[in-house]
Amino acid sequence: GVNDGNLLQRRSQGKLVVAVDRDFGSYSFGATLTAEGSRYDDQANDDRVAGYERLDLRAGYRINKQWQLQGKVENLLDAEYETVEYYNQPGRSAFIILRYQP
Repeated sequence: GVNDGNLLQRRSQGKLVVAVDRDFGSYSFGATLTAEGSRYDDQANDDRVAGYERLDLRAGYRINKQWQLQGKVENLLDAEYETVEYYNQPGRSAFIILRYQP
């Protein structure tokens, strides 16, 4: 058809995810860098959506064997990006998590 040979819509040709985590006794630290190439939002490959980079950080403290306190910051650099045209992703977000594992 008319779209033969075009890229699939909403799928980038390349994506890189690098995650690093490290434990230091009761403490843990980690970071994830995500980079994704541009994509098209339509089958005709007319509406191009730009690629993006995003950095997330996380840390944790093991209180005891069952309880862990965690914190994370997503999109640390407050990148403005879209994965679908006109659908903005959230800006910088921070979370505190108290986790129980029996």
